[in-house]
Amino acid sequence: MSVKRPHSLTEVAAAGLCSGCGLCAGLARGGAVRMAMTQEGFLRPSVARDIDPEEHARLLEMCPGHRVGPPAAGAPHLDTHWGPYRRLVKAHATDPVLRHRGSSGGVISAIAQHLLESSRVKFILHVTADPSASLRSRIQLSRNRNDLLEATGARYGPAAPLARLDEALAWDLPFAIIGKPCDIAGVRNLARRDPRVDRLVRYTISFFCGGVSSLCISEQIVGKYGLEEKDVATLRYRGWGCPGATNIAAKDGRIFEQTYDQTWSEELNQEIQFRCKICADSTGEHADIVCGDAWETLDGYAHVEHDGWNSVIARTAAGDALLRDTEAAGVIATLPLSIDALDRIQPHQVERKAQMLARLVGLRLSGEPAPDYRGLRLLRSAWAEWRKFLPSVLGTYRRVKAGANREVTTARAPEDPVPPATRPS
Repeated sequence: MSVKRPHSLTEVAAAGLCSGCGLCAGLARGGAVRMAMTQEGFLRPSVARDIDPEEHARLLEMCPGHRVGPPAAGAPHLDTHWGPYRRLVKAHATDPVLRHRGSSGGVISAIAQHLLESSRVKFILHVTADPSASLRSRIQLSRNRNDLLEATGARYGPAAPLARLDEALAWDLPFAIIGKPCDIAGVRNLARRDPRVDRLVRYTISFFCGGVSSLCISEQIVGKYGLEEKDVATLRYRGWGCPGATNIAAKDGRIFEQTYDQTWSEELNQEIQFRCKICADSTGEHADIVCGDAWETLDGYAHVEHDGWNSVIARTAAGDALLRDTEAAGVIATLPLSIDALDRIQPHQVERKAQMLARLVGLRLSGEPAPDYRGLRLLRSAWAEWRKFLPSVLGTYRRVKAGANREVTTARAPEDPVPPATRPS
């Protein structure tokens, strides 16, 4: 069966293959591509009609909606579902503030702070809440602890951290990137063409991803309390405890809270972008270090507040060395963790990986384009759930034929250009 690939960034978006990472906008010469929020509540590229064909082809080649290559070789362990790894632990930040404010155990924040304070990097490229539009995220370049504290906790919804990647590389300073698995896959795609990436991006850190939810869902959450985006001062999805309640602070001083169960299992998980439903790497196989929740429950959700812990996978030699260094420095506390335990802790991730080949077959049978996922062990993963293979193929085929992957990419309003940042000293 021949595999149809997208032929343009516009087709990537229209066919539901775009993850909204912002890489194309960050690399396009002369501002030929900009990210825009669509009516459906996702960030998508707006491509200039006069873009040079060679430039367009270059951007498409690096797009993780077009291709997610195999992870780097050399790790001593390889699990069918979880991919390559050197070390697996359960951990939490020893700094009580970072542990409390973080989504789980605060490990990502603790590692980021350690990188800055040890001068391994000059800044961290990641996202935080947009102070001028509280339901949305903006790119942040963190240079110190205070910057990191502003960005602690999970950000659900669309975010395009790579929209200023070329700017960061142009500064010729070492830095780290924290992003979704698809963001890190885009960075690795770029590394094959741009030697600056391997020289300057010293570490990539990711997290187990449940999918990008629509901005419309966040609007619905605050709408339950009679609020619109313009009425909201801050929206904290989780953190400040584990898993942490969703906290909505209105500009008039009123405070509203709802539980993690209400926000995630009942709301945010209900409308994720199509690209996430066919994602073959939601566990960050291209990152140096990847973290996730470490609670173990029957249904995979945390129903009570508890002391936060992270599951942590060191995938590369650089990630393994960094993890051991943070332990030695007393930045994080760790306990051993097995793959079997991780399967129980994150059953949704195992199931997603096992069903991915069937979903892609259904997509291909429908005649729609699909990303190139060669090297991610999809056949081996599918064997673990072979009884569900045919139903998953047929289910995806029917949904795609009904237009589940097709997006209306009309922008709500033109997005403001990403403002330039001050070069770190």
